[in-house]
Amino acid sequence: MAIPVFVISVATNVFVTLDSLYRPTYIFGAVAFVWFSGVMLTTWQYVGVWRSANRNIVKRVVIGKRPIWAGIAKLTIVLGTFSFLVVFAKSAIPQIKETYRTAFEGDPSVPDYGLRIMRDGVEVEITGGFKYGLTDELLTLLKASPRIETIHLNSIGGRLGEGLRLNKVIREAGLKTYVSSLCASACTIAFAGGVERWIAPEAKMGFHGPAFPGFSGVDLRAANKTQADVMVRSGYDSTFVQKAIATPNDELWMPELEELQAAGVVTHVSDGSQFAVSGLGARATKAGFAALVVNGRPLVAHLEATDPEEFDKLIEAVYDGYVKGETNQDAIETIGYYEYITIVRNIRSASDQVVVDLGRLLVDQLILLHEKNATNCARLAAKGGAVYRIQFSFPSDVLMKYRELGQRVVESASDRPADDGAAVAQMLARATDSMRPALTPAQIALLNERDPKRSDISRYCVAAIRLYQSILKAPQAEAAAILRARMSVD
Repeated sequence: MAIPVFVISVATNVFVTLDSLYRPTYIFGAVAFVWFSGVMLTTWQYVGVWRSANRNIVKRVVIGKRPIWAGIAKLTIVLGTFSFLVVFAKSAIPQIKETYRTAFEGDPSVPDYGLRIMRDGVEVEITGGFKYGLTDELLTLLKASPRIETIHLNSIGGRLGEGLRLNKVIREAGLKTYVSSLCASACTIAFAGGVERWIAPEAKMGFHGPAFPGFSGVDLRAANKTQADVMVRSGYDSTFVQKAIATPNDELWMPELEELQAAGVVTHVSDGSQFAVSGLGARATKAGFAALVVNGRPLVAHLEATDPEEFDKLIEAVYDGYVKGETNQDAIETIGYYEYITIVRNIRSASDQVVVDLGRLLVDQLILLHEKNATNCARLAAKGGAVYRIQFSFPSDVLMKYRELGQRVVESASDRPADDGAAVAQMLARATDSMRPALTPAQIALLNERDPKRSDISRYCVAAIRLYQSILKAPQAEAAAILRARMSVD
């Protein structure tokens, strides 16, 4: 039975390598034909040897000699038949059954795949399993959308042959590959074809050696070599490759991001601004987005609890952005805008201590902006910090502090009585008067300008910083009342 096993191994590799022959029906036909031929040839050989042994026994008995060699030959046939049946049961039946299911039952052991065009035809996402037909559909999409530059691979894998074909198509088309959630098994073979190979920081890649029902050691060694050659050709570290293919097929090795970078598997790490949102799978519904957006975002959770209508607008905006193929950064900015709205709408009812702390942060922000962008400093000062684009452009540590204070704003919000407008105006006048030793009347007068001249912007920013510092020197209740009037948005 060595001949059929060897032929199966060679035939499988030929079918995978040649696109024109890579058809499940062809593969099933070849596997069935080779095994049927092997059975017929083996049966013919065994029957011939058995009959020859019988004739030899008769001759030896007639001349009065013991038919030792004929008996050994028949024993060999018995043992060979047993071996034949074992190999047939372990290799032939599983291979024929699996190739039949692939050819005529839609390959039910591999999940269905999905293809989605994103970002006005510049990106495409593959989800689900790698099964026959996926590469052909991708080729059709590439012809219909010649602007495609990046292919998102978020798949648990599937057939090695389909992974190899995808790798070839991606490589020849010069596409970038990107993983935003999980790319495992045969998916990693396709990923290797990218001219640039990107991954999201939280995404994972899973590696293991190939397998197929009924594969012999010869088959597995050939498949391992094919998989290793693809990875090495893409520039992967050889030690990494050997560890990947040595991982048993029923296990999954998931290296850390640093390992993937060091081994040359990943060439770039996305910050969320390069590609459309992908990798959500079954969560890509409005209900799924609602759960994702609320998770770990107390301000959004507060919005959901207190203003369901506004929360629905947020989810609608994020979902529409996903459908249009907007980036992760776009989604984060949309969510950030609604977080900002939640904060500024609750400042008027927040506690004095929280409002004063928010005022201190505003002073720090204005000082930071004055050093880098006086125009934005003036805009933020004039609006009492209520400028979304500027608030969410600060470094991550400043933005984190703003969000933390925002959470305290909504947590401390209560049905407090409105501040007396006339009293607040008098408080502000006192705070302004206290600046006179440090600022000239002309500088103080700038604070009344709603749209200062370009030449006055830097001086306006300085005057505004001094004003807020002066306000913060007032008693807490008085400072909070002035800040509420300047920082609130209805």
